[in-house]
Amino acid sequence: MKAIKDEHETEASKSLRDTAKKIDEAAKNLSEKLSQITKLVKKAVNKSRPSPNPGPSPDPPSDDDDESSSESESSSDSSSSSNSSSDEEERELKMALVNARSVNKLIRENDRALIDLILNNELDVLLITETWLNVNYLTDGALRRILPPRYNFLSFPRFGRGGGVAIVFNEEAFIVRHVPYHCDTGFEYVAASLRRQKTDEPVLILNIYRPKAYKGFFDELHALLSWAFSTFRLVIIGGDFNIHVDNPGSKESRDFQKLLDDFGLVQHVSGPTHRGGHTLDLVITRPEVAFSDLSVERNNFSDHRTVLFTTNVSVKHLDPINILEGMCDLVTSLIKKRKKKRKRKKRRRRNESKK
Repeated sequence: MKAIKDEHETEASKSLRDTAKKIDEAAKNLSEKLSQITKLVKKAVNKSRPSPNPGPSPDPPSDDDDESSSESESSSDSSSSSNSSSDEEERELKMALVNARSVNKLIRENDRALIDLILNNELDVLLITETWLNVNYLTDGALRRILPPRYNFLSFPRFGRGGGVAIVFNEEAFIVRHVPYHCDTGFEYVAASLRRQKTDEPVLILNIYRPKAYKGFFDELHALLSWAFSTFRLVIIGGDFNIHVDNPGSKESRDFQKLLDDFGLVQHVSGPTHRGGHTLDLVITRPEVAFSDLSVERNNFSDHRTVLFTTNVSVKHLDPINILEGMCDLVTSLIKKRKKKRKRKKRRRRNESKK
């Protein structure tokens, strides 16, 4: 029996070794192909760049030549500065924020309120708080019935009555991905990265709803913002914070402003956003996100007003060469880790056999 068992173990070990060898060979081939692709892309980029024309041999310099050379130097400086500035491109986002006080009602009545809001203002992104959506509405796509064609959404519902947040976006104009933040919070939020092209630097959109009098809010928001700004350079934050920022003397407003100051953030909304006369619905960015055309307007479906605004962000273009090199580095590091793991296993087996 022992001989049969040893034979089976030997066959299993051989099979595992063969599989590991095949995986290593495939990983090595992939790394080599990525390296070849990177070289080809570099060659293509270098070819596309205009090479300096040496021209005829220069005559001895004169005063006029000095002037022309200084002009050429200045033109080359301007062209180099324009090339460096071309690494970034302005991206305009037309956005709105509204506490809907139940999207369910709009769905039941097949109300066009959100369709009109989006189309009349040519919105790229709409942030909705207090959706009151439940899991059933999320699974059957009922919200899409009251959105214009080509618009989709990401949503985080409250498991119970009320609450919930959503980000509505034009799915034909943008590449949007849900961004998970793996920490529990007592407030509701949804995070999404947004870009127009694959090579664009992503912009993080955060939509937040804070229930009234939630005491752990500031510590949890501090942690969320620390994660957001350590991961993304460009961040746009909106939501219903249930803080009376129009009363700067209150403790909540002071604590909130201190948190914003810690991150170098600016809150842009002023004036009442709720029928009670307080400023609850806020839009927050860092100063490098240009902000314009902000208005607070009444609507016919909520006790909160709609905040309309436009942002302009200077988006960096991601270099495809760097992306390919990063992929090569990743594959190489995985191969190295696998080899180290196999060496540790062999060492462990030898130690066990000695015992």
